[in-house]
Amino acid sequence: MRLGTSCDGVAACQHVHDSLYNLGTQDSVEYSVPSLGTVVLTYKEEVTTDKRSSIVTYKCNCDADSPILLALGETSPLKYEYKITSMHACVQACPPKEALSTGGILCIIFFVLVFVYFVGGILINKFVLKRENGRDLIPNVEFWSDLPYLIKDGFLFAISPCKKQNAYDQI
Repeated sequence: MRLGTSCDGVAACQHVHDSLYNLGTQDSVEYSVPSLGTVVLTYKEEVTTDKRSSIVTYKCNCDADSPILLALGETSPLKYEYKITSMHACVQACPPKEALSTGGILCIIFFVLVFVYFVGGILINKFVLKRENGRDLIPNVEFWSDLPYLIKDGFLFAISPCKKQNAYDQI
């Protein structure tokens, strides 16, 4: 038998010594889904009396960066099995591995807006309102200088109901 003639256009081929054996054609494929995340393709050879077949099991694994092929060989007479583990075998899309969380996105948006607020405010104060003093260039400088005191007052107000006050006992 000449090498390559009997395995043209087949899904799988076996090479033993100088012989080639058809392990199934593309046209004969049958598929099944025995469980979620597993797909089984069965290719059958329908020309000779050997009736060889190959069974390819695709298993979903979202952590597999590249497909992993495991050739199990002849598991029963004239049946050859292969197992392929891949993220591409998953019915549902795998979640991205390094995605930003909602909190991360909100932090990025917050800091970008704060940066734009201060840079834009300084540019407006410098070129539109013609302010020269370094402190006067900060947008809403009065609010920002009062902010620590406002935070302190808010904290003291929030904890004041926790303190016992006997103001009426002294009268």
